[in-house]
Amino acid sequence: MKKCWLQNKTVLITGGASGIGAGIARLLIPKYACKVIAVIIDDTGLEQTVRELGENSGNFTCLYYDVSRYENWIKIKKYLEDNSVQVDILINNAGIFPAFGRFENVAKDELENCLNIDFYSVAYSIQVMYPHIGKSDTPAFVTISSSAALAPIAGTAPYTAAKSASKALTECFAFEHPEIYVGCVCPGFTKTNLFARQKEDVSQNKLISAFMSKRDRMVKKIVHGIKRKKCRMIYGADARLMGFLFKFFPKSFPRFFRWIMKISKQQMFEDIFIK
Repeated sequence: MKKCWLQNKTVLITGGASGIGAGIARLLIPKYACKVIAVIIDDTGLEQTVRELGENSGNFTCLYYDVSRYENWIKIKKYLEDNSVQVDILINNAGIFPAFGRFENVAKDELENCLNIDFYSVAYSIQVMYPHIGKSDTPAFVTISSSAALAPIAGTAPYTAAKSASKALTECFAFEHPEIYVGCVCPGFTKTNLFARQKEDVSQNKLISAFMSKRDRMVKKIVHGIKRKKCRMIYGADARLMGFLFKFFPKSFPRFFRWIMKISKQQMFEDIFIK
């Protein structure tokens, strides 16, 4: 049987202590004997991730850096090389989702924070880490973008702009380097802590939860796509539907979606409709 190319690889995952990033680590380590280095800014979710890894936790380590700062990527690269660690795969997963609201009401600091984490961290990491990862026998870069990059949704301007930019950058980088594997994932709404900044607990909202994928199910799809070296991955029924409807109805679909948000009377959408 042919050996899977993921076997025994060293993987660097941003935001790897919780959410989709932690889920990917939990699958790669026991199934493919990977070593995972998670780049995190705090310990949120870390204890649970280590506990879930159990006896495999020895293959999971953390580096504490703010990935939205260019100089930190220089430090990460230096640390790896100083310690003779060759990373084979970089998975850009870190992201934040600001509260729904009109763009003109978004605070400058919040706008910059969203762009820095959701876009610039991807740009900086690829620029800095390419020379290092390029030395691997199987160099790979994977960006976890979002279904928001597939269609404009009212109330999500900073997030949609940042995720669209990270998707476009990754795809351009892929065409510049056809000799290496570069993948971009656009997952639909997934049950993680990404929505922690909303006005209400999304996990307790039955309407929203009905459209969300379970984290572990989404992770399995993502890892399977990476295993097959798929370049563009759109996972989740909502993501596929968004992409399809916006492609064929670029004007009416975003308007229809806005109308659905308005008549839903959900607390998290209130600021979109306040003039």
